[in-house]
Amino acid sequence: MDQEEVFFVLEGEATFETLVSSSPEHANTGGEITVKAGEAVRFAPGDFQSGKNEATNDLVVIALGAPRDSEDVRIPFACPTCDHDGLRIDPSENVTLVCPDCGDEHVPRACPDCGHDDLRAALSECAQPIVVCSNCRAEFESPPLQT
Repeated sequence: MDQEEVFFVLEGEATFETLVSSSPEHANTGGEITVKAGEAVRFAPGDFQSGKNEATNDLVVIALGAPRDSEDVRIPFACPTCDHDGLRIDPSENVTLVCPDCGDEHVPRACPDCGHDDLRAALSECAQPIVVCSNCRAEFESPPLQT
């Protein structure tokens, strides 16, 4: 939430999935942004994005973030307790999702479909946040949580 990020593509092509932004340079945009070699993209603090390489060739990117040592990393999902949007990731030994509003902690669990524990936040075709299993590609409207 408090980190500005700039990505400069040296080789290949990066695809960034974004939510609708409130920052002036990306106002009312959302969906996919493609950045080619020699181009850069900036995301303002609070702009949710996820980057990936959709090509078969290598992608070389310089990623810059400011302020340094930011610990306020969030994912765009509502708290199951109070419905506050934007859970903070606590990167302790066992990753925990913490609501910045009510303080409740939620522990992610493995994919309900295949049991794999590599789940990623992404955007659906309708530009809504979803969770995708990197193993079986199952999609969920919110992170699977331990009860």
